[in-house]
Amino acid sequence: MSRVPSTYIPRVDIATHFAISTRTTVLLHPRRAAVPDPFASKVGGRFAWPENEEWPKCPQDGEVFVPILQLKKKDVPELIFPGEMDLFQLLWCGEDHEGESADPLTHVFWRKADAIGPLLDEMPATSPDIYNTSHIPRECAVFPERVVECDPAQPNTDSELIDEWLRIHATEDFEAIGLIESYREDAYLSQFAAAPSTKIGGFPSYIQDMEEQDIPVCECSSKMRYFLTVSSRDIGDGCSHYRWAPSDIERDENHCPKHAAFYGTDLCLGDAGSVYVYICQSCPSMPTAAILQCS
Repeated sequence: MSRVPSTYIPRVDIATHFAISTRTTVLLHPRRAAVPDPFASKVGGRFAWPENEEWPKCPQDGEVFVPILQLKKKDVPELIFPGEMDLFQLLWCGEDHEGESADPLTHVFWRKADAIGPLLDEMPATSPDIYNTSHIPRECAVFPERVVECDPAQPNTDSELIDEWLRIHATEDFEAIGLIESYREDAYLSQFAAAPSTKIGGFPSYIQDMEEQDIPVCECSSKMRYFLTVSSRDIGDGCSHYRWAPSDIERDENHCPKHAAFYGTDLCLGDAGSVYVYICQSCPSMPTAAILQCS
């Protein structure tokens, strides 16, 4: 690719003015590419998998899990790797389970790269009847970018007050991203809060309402914390693309991304949804759970 993706950084300081909590997220910006190094950070493709370790299968249908995301510690140290581990791997079952929850079954592995030993030559193939489903990503390189997000929940301030303030003070930002007038009335959540993209940490950008009781609870009874998002919306959707489609995305005369010219994971989770992965760091095994939301 000709340039590294970067996201527009607003000039207006909402967090300070309204005392809104912030977090740094790592946007991964997956872009279609062959990544032959099995140890590299990537989406999909061949992972560094020990040849003497059994590849996991879905307990519901026996289908082999799909390699989704692999990250090296030196690329994304924000992941908080346990102990001496320096390689993270996320797999899930790419099958839709009839009569079951739509939430995908995920499996996370933490490894020490130089202790893996001989590698599996090829990733196990999924069954032909699901091989082309939209839950299996195309192989992509990743381009991590750190961005500060604002809490979408902003519990201490009415979002309408923030939007009203933005209409007065964020004109320069609106013009910079080409945000049309009709989308400026509720710009906080779509443009200034949390990114809808594939990312590590930060705040989840939920598509549907999410209540506190909906957050997964570990078997140890600890409430899990938000960990990462795998998204169908890496260049935004609806009106969020004005801010969140990064610099390498070609746009039309209305500042809208040319989706036909974008080559990413090709994931379409549900109806262009996202998978939110949660983790329990109270347990030594650091178990995870996932929630799928779509429109």
